[in-house]
Amino acid sequence: MTRTPSISHGIVLLAAFVLSACAPQPTQPKPTGEVNIEGLQQVTARNFEAAFLRPGVTFADYSKLMVEELELAFRTPDREQNQFPLGEDQKTRFRADMATAFGEELGKLENVELVTEPGPDVLALHVRVQDIVARAPGRRVGGAGRAGFALETVGEMTLVLELRDSQSDEVLVRAFDRQAVEGAAMVSGSGVVSTWQGVERLVGRWASGASEGLDRLLGGDY
Repeated sequence: MTRTPSISHGIVLLAAFVLSACAPQPTQPKPTGEVNIEGLQQVTARNFEAAFLRPGVTFADYSKLMVEELELAFRTPDREQNQFPLGEDQKTRFRADMATAFGEELGKLENVELVTEPGPDVLALHVRVQDIVARAPGRRVGGAGRAGFALETVGEMTLVLELRDSQSDEVLVRAFDRQAVEGAAMVSGSGVVSTWQGVERLVGRWASGASEGLDRLLGGDY
């Protein structure tokens, strides 16, 4: 199936003319902004705080997608800022929520075949959530008996999505989105258990946005 290049996550590209020595001037998408040290240019992104694209990439060359293992990176808590680490159960649940949401949404893609091996027509999707931390501002929201007390908490995290050429590992698209979610924490002895009511909604929105953007990118829908 022949595919034409498109836009990821609402990336708006400006049409630009490329000069040719003797031929008419063809048009091709071109991002705006300065090229950074990696050769990526910042572009406008509807669903992300920041997005970058490698100029000159022809996404019509790719018809398959390989999803790499999800990566989570937790920030070292700063006790002076009332930050506390997540427990192993919370980390496991967060990882499972991410894997489930992205698996369901990417499984709906119609313009790309999901594969498990690299190849010349395969894009590799790398999903990373970094700077994950929970913070308790110190406001008590309810009693919990002698064992502990409830605190209002805020969780913070940054999603980083990268599309790479599966063979060269060159980054073609990178996008960032930093979000906060609210919940509550129970302090018991030296341990803290946090519940973020907004985590599942946030993860679902991230997964839906990734699937939507990939579908446009690989389906040729500007």
